[in-house]
Amino acid sequence: MTLSPSSRTARFLALLLIACCAPLGADAAPPAGASPDGVAAATGPETLIAAFVDAWNAHQPQGFEQLFTEQAVWVPIAEVRDEGRAAIVRDLAAAHASWAGKTTIAPFGPSTVRLPKPGVATLFFRVRFLDAKGQPIAGVERALLLVAVETAEGWRIAAGQLTKESPPPK
Repeated sequence: MTLSPSSRTARFLALLLIACCAPLGADAAPPAGASPDGVAAATGPETLIAAFVDAWNAHQPQGFEQLFTEQAVWVPIAEVRDEGRAAIVRDLAAAHASWAGKTTIAPFGPSTVRLPKPGVATLFFRVRFLDAKGQPIAGVERALLLVAVETAEGWRIAAGQLTKESPPPK
């Protein structure tokens, strides 16, 4: 049986969510209170939404380093899967050295945060890309799905996908 690209992506995300809900490994030690860097520490996983937006808008790769676990997986487009924090930060740095560096993002609409088990959260939110004048770029809205785990340093992204909006039906 051959799966369509969207079916493969849906299957990948379902498997990823199941894997993240399995017993947690070294990346997800029990929380130990507040984090020295203050990222999503001693607070809920929903703080990762603002932290991701802030890191994007700062256009500094080091801002993303503290958001992801060491073994995180990032799917920026259907054809690409970055594995590991270093690869994710390199990919985001390359994007911010080109097209992404000319934009900012702003969340809109409701976000959804679910806790399928203690120490694991799924976050869904949407963003608009804004130009240098802070105006929405027509047709460039995205949805993000993050799987987060609670670590000794606070909540971190274990997996994430940035998706394009579907075109309106004709």
